[in-house]
Amino acid sequence: MKERIAVNLENRSTSVWTYVFAHLDMYTNPYYQPGQEETITPCCSPRRLQIWHELLSQWQPDYYYPVGLLLGPSDHKEALMKSTYEGMQMYKELIQQRDKEIQEL
Repeated sequence: MKERIAVNLENRSTSVWTYVFAHLDMYTNPYYQPGQEETITPCCSPRRLQIWHELLSQWQPDYYYPVGLLLGPSDHKEALMKSTYEGMQMYKELIQQRDKEIQEL
């Protein structure tokens, strides 16, 4: 707090709320009705699922395929098949390695 006062931060910076309040239409739920008792529930359909690749791939970049490069359903299917095949190959190699270790006992 002392640092903020020392550099006069309050007068040198703009609050994010200034922007939000100036653009309330961008941040207001158009479906909200005051006094409405019904809860808005998200759509959980797999068809509507969207993975935020840029965020999730920060931690596991090799886990997610590049969604931005997919052009349509056939591309999506091909990427899933490739990912599944690679996973099965890794699993097969692991099983073979374990079998070899057991035989060596």
